[in-house]
Amino acid sequence: MIAFRSPDRLREISLKFSHVRLVSVDVEQLVLGIVQALVAEDVAEGIFPELTSLGLNSPTPIHGEAVEQFVTTRRLSGRPVDVYML
Repeated sequence: MIAFRSPDRLREISLKFSHVRLVSVDVEQLVLGIVQALVAEDVAEGIFPELTSLGLNSPTPIHGEAVEQFVTTRRLSGRPVDVYML
């Protein structure tokens, strides 16, 4: 299992898989850590630069706000991403 509790760890993984276009997170316990890392300062634009689709397992409304922030940042940076619920 990969822990995504810090933006640095997510950035490290992103560098190894920079051409990933689809990420699905179906383990609900990982969703919060990943979402928090995605919206960290300066992370959203550089993480998985080719990402176009992100699947999350039932995010709560708290996650929804962070997800919207990530989607907006990506759209504004010219790298839009679609988020869907698993």
